[in-house]
Amino acid sequence: MKNTALQSGRMRPRFRERGMALLLVLSLLLLLAAAAFLVTAVSQVTAYETKVSVTRSRQRYAAESAASEILRKLMADRRQYPDRRVEGILIGTVLPGRDAAQTSGSERWLADGQSHRLAITADGDDVMVVTEDGNSGVSAAGPNLATELGALIPGDADDASAMAARQRRLERFMDALQDAADADQAKRINGHEQPDYAAAGWPDLPRNGAPQYADELFWVAGFADLWKAEGETEPADPARLREFLRILPPRGIPTARPPRPQFAGSSPEMASALLGLKPAENKLLREAMARWRRDGTPLSESLAPDLIQRLREKFSFQESGIVTLRITIHNPARGIQTRLICTRDLNAGARMAGTMPYLVWWQSGW
Repeated sequence: MKNTALQSGRMRPRFRERGMALLLVLSLLLLLAAAAFLVTAVSQVTAYETKVSVTRSRQRYAAESAASEILRKLMADRRQYPDRRVEGILIGTVLPGRDAAQTSGSERWLADGQSHRLAITADGDDVMVVTEDGNSGVSAAGPNLATELGALIPGDADDASAMAARQRRLERFMDALQDAADADQAKRINGHEQPDYAAAGWPDLPRNGAPQYADELFWVAGFADLWKAEGETEPADPARLREFLRILPPRGIPTARPPRPQFAGSSPEMASALLGLKPAENKLLREAMARWRRDGTPLSESLAPDLIQRLREKFSFQESGIVTLRITIHNPARGIQTRLICTRDLNAGARMAGTMPYLVWWQSGW
């Protein structure tokens, strides 16, 4: 009994040592498994990031190739068919040469706001292009900016108080815009200078120069407040304003503006504002414009004749020669999408003896 007890007492430490060793081994195995999992996860993420980067780079080059290809098609169409009316948007008017073009199976290319599908990639990408007239919208550096903005600001013309409030908001913005453009620190009545912007968290503003980019208007104090609906306390969404206004880039755009905006470059919101449409009419116009862009259905099949006449009175349906290309490349399998927006002056190309039309404005969204 004595020997047995002694042996039992001597074995307990060994059992404890073996238990500790087992725990250490299991912990080490767990750490190694976690490290292996982490390495595998990092490798997969890195591989996916590489694949996304390669896809985006390829889509970017494809978008630039699409822009060049569309430009070539537009220039070729202009040479073949000098009549650049786009009244087909309204009533499906057959342009000179359209029958011949359809018979031969070729596709007409005009700045008419229609969507086109291109086959220029071989990796499952869907390439969609919208060709719009680029000389439509508000001129960020034009002499009639206040008038152009005033025509678009929402408000009931029969409500004197609402119109007065709208005018006050416009005057505040114009003061701030002039302060942002001049080089001095003298502050106008409703203006903003560097200390005001710094207090709001924008110490680098204003730039003290005339607007060079369309987006600069969004930085000017009071711009978003112009578009608040009655009773709203929050400023309008800048993303919505970008679609609503289609602000013309001032650099490179010809100073000669048409007396009426180009319908093919106007958003439904802008058209609704200029026509003073009610919500129900706005919905009909939006749907009609979407059908035209999608499958070429003329607006006359969706809108009443009186609204068609109002469109004729407010908008131009003749190409200006300034074209905006909106290119979207989407890969449904990988869920990756690339957008490119560029504006070109086709008239400049015609004047430059065979050289390519110069790039007026380039906006990318990769």
